[in-house]
Amino acid sequence: ILVYNEIERGIQIRSGRFREDRIEVVGMPRMDRVHLAREAFAAEGRSVTKRPTVLFFLFNVKAGLPIIGRKCVDGGFEKLDDEVESLNIEDTAEGTYCALLELAREHPDVRVVVKTKGDGISNQTVARFFGPPMSRPANLEIMSGGDMFVELRRAAVVGGLNTTSLLEAAALGLPVVVPAFGSAADPEVAPLRLDLGSAASYGASPDEMKVLLLAGATAGKWHAELSPETRQLLDQWVGNSDGRSAERVRRAIDRIVKAAGVSG
Repeated sequence: ILVYNEIERGIQIRSGRFREDRIEVVGMPRMDRVHLAREAFAAEGRSVTKRPTVLFFLFNVKAGLPIIGRKCVDGGFEKLDDEVESLNIEDTAEGTYCALLELAREHPDVRVVVKTKGDGISNQTVARFFGPPMSRPANLEIMSGGDMFVELRRAAVVGGLNTTSLLEAAALGLPVVVPAFGSAADPEVAPLRLDLGSAASYGASPDEMKVLLLAGATAGKWHAELSPETRQLLDQWVGNSDGRSAERVRRAIDRIVKAAGVSG
């Protein structure tokens, strides 16, 4: 069993379902291309474009909060106890998306891209907080589908909440901004947020979110070298601070195949 990190390995070991010696940490292979892109940027002498891009990953009002996705016999969904089930970050979402709309209106020279998964919940979230397309600033784009990495390479600054895309942005050397106000900052919810430590900046209000995103977009700075803290963060969550996860996967599979006595 090949897993991303020691956290997942520990969960599987504690489950008692698998032998400890059969669970191996190899990291997230898709992160390899991020490290390669950062190295290519360094070789090219990357600079922020004349029209910088703010890339923000959409989150809904239950992002990162406990849910049970199992259907019951009656067709409804199994629920947690009322106190946990009622948790949401609606005010954080509303404040964040108001900040993005204001940023786009006040700075038409900045391209603001909101990346969604394009599913039903994402579409509902967009309609609720951003309104109909004709009411949005021309420089604000709602993007769904496609290869997120293409847009990530164009970004000057990246924002979001509880998504591995923020780790990819950090590995690319980009500034990362995370909302940390309203319900997202409540003691019950804060421990459920993906903790990016010093690899991110944290907006303590919608206005501060706007300031941080604009500062990241217009600073014209990009970091070719990752800090020790960022590398530690990547190892903790995705087991890949070196861009060699695919190599580890290949070695593990080769070893397993040879041990099974299978020849090509």
